[in-house]
Amino acid sequence: MTTQNNNLDKIENIVVLMMENRSFDNVLGWLYDPDNEPPFNKSPKGTFNGVNSKMSNPTPDGGVAYVQRGTDFTAPFPDPNEPYEFVYHQMYNEPPNADCPNLPIPNTTDTPPMTGFVNDYQNAIDTANAKAIKDGKPIFDVNADIIMNCFGPESLPIINGLAQSYAVCDNWFSSVPTQTFPNRSFVHAATSSGNVLNKWKTGKHFWDVGVFINDTTTIYNLLEENGIDWKVYHGNSLLLCNTLITQKKIWEYAILGEHFRQMDKFQSDLDEKKLPAYTFIEPNMICSEKYGAENDMHPAYAVYDHGSPTDVRYGDKLIYDIYYALRNSDYWDKTLFVITFDEHGGCFDHFPTPPPTAVSPDGIVLPYKPYTGGSGFEFNRYGVRVPAVLISPWIEEGTICNTQFDHTSVIKTVANKWLGGQSLTKRDAAANDLSEVLSLSSPRTDTCDITPLTSPAFTGCTDKALSPLQFDMVVAAAQRLAENHSRMVDLSQLNSTEKVTAYFDNMSDELLEQ
Repeated sequence: MTTQNNNLDKIENIVVLMMENRSFDNVLGWLYDPDNEPPFNKSPKGTFNGVNSKMSNPTPDGGVAYVQRGTDFTAPFPDPNEPYEFVYHQMYNEPPNADCPNLPIPNTTDTPPMTGFVNDYQNAIDTANAKAIKDGKPIFDVNADIIMNCFGPESLPIINGLAQSYAVCDNWFSSVPTQTFPNRSFVHAATSSGNVLNKWKTGKHFWDVGVFINDTTTIYNLLEENGIDWKVYHGNSLLLCNTLITQKKIWEYAILGEHFRQMDKFQSDLDEKKLPAYTFIEPNMICSEKYGAENDMHPAYAVYDHGSPTDVRYGDKLIYDIYYALRNSDYWDKTLFVITFDEHGGCFDHFPTPPPTAVSPDGIVLPYKPYTGGSGFEFNRYGVRVPAVLISPWIEEGTICNTQFDHTSVIKTVANKWLGGQSLTKRDAAANDLSEVLSLSSPRTDTCDITPLTSPAFTGCTDKALSPLQFDMVVAAAQRLAENHSRMVDLSQLNSTEKVTAYFDNMSDELLEQ
């Protein structure tokens, strides 16, 4: 295990941006390749675990699909599978039981061959087509091979440019082999309290669902108790902030002080010298006229002729904006900027997840039982590898960090910096911190020369239906309102992103005015 580097003492501000649902290979796999344009054709200074065109997966028709360079900025579309049982299909090429969804998945000790991505994506395409018939024909004429496509640096020049100019972490895994809510819970609380699902059915109606809301202590609670300032910047309404609605113990901070800020306040807070010690940033996960396109990089759920609300170029531009805001601020010489993703979202990654040696955060195992969300998972295995880039003037250009991390490494680093190494669970206590990349004796003065691609013009998304993740967020927000403010939400009326945004904007304003 790595230990705290003395240069962490040079850092006074840690800023974390967590994006959505992309694997390491999908975003950074081609970072160092001799066929790239400069500077990405350089031989790396160390071992880099990226992709090559010989990597493959079997296909449903008995063929083979190889890794290629992705050029479709809305791909993969339709959205791949991401719940627990499908991730195991992607890792082991063993499909879940169609007659018994959410069947407990064996905690196998075998090294996963990572060969089920194409077959599972065909499953996702078939499922989407079964729900979307137009003129008597399925609307998704998609080859499942595209799940093997990985963007080159020419397609995502900002995150790749920062990875090359500072540090790329090629051994950072999502904390759980599953979807968004449990994985994001690990970056906030170092546990998901035995849960591996965003939500689960509890009855026959679409609104009869249970949703995961964590009720353990978070890193924000520890910071607050120790007098360390913190903020969460969110890209949408306060009541649609994923951090707030899924972490029960920070609800009290929603209407006290300025711990939660909309993303449009980030630049002014920098200018007014109000950046806290610890900053967590959420991208915009729900498209609307007011807040604009989704810039979380989540694979597209809906694509229109006039452009997609989920084009990855929006996310690359968000990263650019945050980097240059920090780079041009008075905070730059004392900042560590961390970019990572919550989970791989069904996108191909060739690198096997480690054997089941992950430390269970709290020993909680929820036995499998239908309509409860229990899975029997022992939390002894990480999820699939995700993109991770570390940025600071204290980092040498071209650094490749091969140390194993998961999302609790963020908590470990924050705790080592300000909390005397205090931990939330056994998982973050055992995690490696990020400070080893802060290796320079003095801060760099050069600037990373990067330019984002032009994003498509955003023309709105009035009729955009909710994606599964967005519906899960709405359910979580509704439960928080019912529990804390006795406000009952009619979910049947919130059937588009515009209606959802308008409703929760109004509710947020009401709460803040009380």
